[in-house]
Amino acid sequence: MRERFGLEDIRAFVTVVELGGFNRAAGELAITQSALTRRIQKLEDGLGARLLNRTTRSQELTAIGRQFLASARRTLAQFSESVSDIRDVITLKGGRVSVAGLMTVSAYLFPQVVDRFSVAFPGVRVRILDATGAEIAEHVRRGEAEFAIDMQSNEPGRDVAFTPILRDGFVLACHKDHALAGTTPIEWQALATMPVITMGKISAIGRLLGDRWGEAGCLAGSIEVQHISTLTAFLEAGLGVGVMPSLATEMEGASSLRYRRLIEPDLSRTIGIIEKIGGTLSPAAAEMKKIVLDVARVLPGYCGV
Repeated sequence: MRERFGLEDIRAFVTVVELGGFNRAAGELAITQSALTRRIQKLEDGLGARLLNRTTRSQELTAIGRQFLASARRTLAQFSESVSDIRDVITLKGGRVSVAGLMTVSAYLFPQVVDRFSVAFPGVRVRILDATGAEIAEHVRRGEAEFAIDMQSNEPGRDVAFTPILRDGFVLACHKDHALAGTTPIEWQALATMPVITMGKISAIGRLLGDRWGEAGCLAGSIEVQHISTLTAFLEAGLGVGVMPSLATEMEGASSLRYRRLIEPDLSRTIGIIEKIGGTLSPAAAEMKKIVLDVARVLPGYCGV
């Protein structure tokens, strides 16, 4: 059975060739000549071929040794590059961090987070997986995202932990010319006699509100959409009224829409950080999580630690 060899054995071979002898190579590697000889023999035994023809005064590469030398040098260079890359990741000089989030959170919260993160760690690339519903937790479970910002669900799963950071209420949204346009709070019951553009079950918001229609005692949807951006477009066109989370209104900027807080009942969604139970965040993800909490602390409804 051929003996297994490792990186240090390959390094010993390359060093002997480049320094032209065992004596210099042993000094460079800070080992004895006998230890160096054993490393070369281990490498040759593992490969099943002689790499060096050795005499008392000199050594020269065999034909196999000449062919192996190029591969050996590439192996050492690739290893050195890998070590350098991982050190950059550890010291936040390079690498990539991936996080996931609800579309409303990704569109409003993450721009502030990423702006601060990129200033502090310009060498780290950022990937945002903006998604809806169950996709978000799955990104974390599959290791595609190190953590995520999501709504609290009834069954988060045993393999992920949820840490609440925000409670986000709901608002009536409509065109500025609509009869319900205004700024004061409005009761959910006011929507009972009119068609409402609703969010479908693909949307986490749609599922949450769908489960609470009975509690609110209202809302008969004549049009169903799946994403906040589509709902906003319909409302901008004056096609009716809709219900959206308060956080979503912050990302609209200047628009023709007006928003009124919905009360009685005072429904809300809880937004928090999802992480794998027992998992360890990379240095970049840990820093981004800190920034998420810093940004969230100044927002209305902050409930984190």
